[in-house]
Amino acid sequence: MGEEGPKASLGGLIFSLPLLGVGGAGVAQGFGLCQCLGKPLVPLWVIGLAGLVFLLGGLGIAARSLGAGRGAGSRSSGSSG
Repeated sequence: MGEEGPKASLGGLIFSLPLLGVGGAGVAQGFGLCQCLGKPLVPLWVIGLAGLVFLLGGLGIAARSLGAGRGAGSRSSGSSG
């Protein structure tokens, strides 16, 4: 569907910020560095794993919005042959 403009990449970065924040706080709490997310109701390793899922998701969205995965020889944009 063509090239994505700068507005789409900015939207992806803005969307990834809460995921990065919650993920970083969850990983920090999982390591016992702080109680950023409140008093834990589950073991700290569970919070750490959940934080890692959020952190990796946010990093993936941020990387895609910055252009990762869009190579020069992308085959998704047209005819074959």
